[in-house]
Amino acid sequence: MSIMLLYGNDIQSLETAVEKEKSKYPESLRLTPPFSYQVMEEQLSHTDLFGTNRLFIIENFFHLGLVRAKPTKPMEALIGLVKQAVEHLPVLFIEPAEKRVKYYKTFIKDSVSQGFVLPKYLFTFLDAIKPGGLKTTHALYENALQENAAELLFYFMKRRVRDLINAQAGTFGNSTAPWQRGKLSQQAKTWKPEKLVQFYKALFTIEEGIKGGRVPYDTKQGLSLVLNFYL
Repeated sequence: MSIMLLYGNDIQSLETAVEKEKSKYPESLRLTPPFSYQVMEEQLSHTDLFGTNRLFIIENFFHLGLVRAKPTKPMEALIGLVKQAVEHLPVLFIEPAEKRVKYYKTFIKDSVSQGFVLPKYLFTFLDAIKPGGLKTTHALYENALQENAAELLFYFMKRRVRDLINAQAGTFGNSTAPWQRGKLSQQAKTWKPEKLVQFYKALFTIEEGIKGGRVPYDTKQGLSLVLNFYL
């Protein structure tokens, strides 16, 4: 059977690729951390027993299973179980952290991989968007501009602020992974709800003004202005 690894921090593109793979099978099963050997064994055995053409999806497999780049005893057992499974089942791994890809290559070989990685500095910049963090955020913004268009940064900043508003409300999109929800929730706690909404509205106002030629500045300058005002 097939083994595929989809990895990277561009969650939206990654999840789109996951949906594409799922569409090739009548059924799919997705497991996320923490992993239970018993549960995983039961699911694999059930799939094998009834001959169901099911795609077995495992997300963030190595999230806690390595000590000094070596698998722990529980992790070794899970790796052995998965190695047996891939002999007769299609398995799709989802790995948000690009740095862990090497572990799949080492312990679970012969997998076809595809990366979805966002530009350098982008996430570091987005994660730093917090009240009182203007100096750090603006420095990261300038770094991000060296490799990314201001329009791209504007798009992702607007999306991040929207995600933070949703996090405060406890609502997340289907493509938001569990680890990402926790991260967004922590960042959202640094904001007062009303100020975050104002920030979001200001981004739309600036975007409309730039596109309509109604303001005397471009996207790069607009981003700098809104960061200075709200951070």
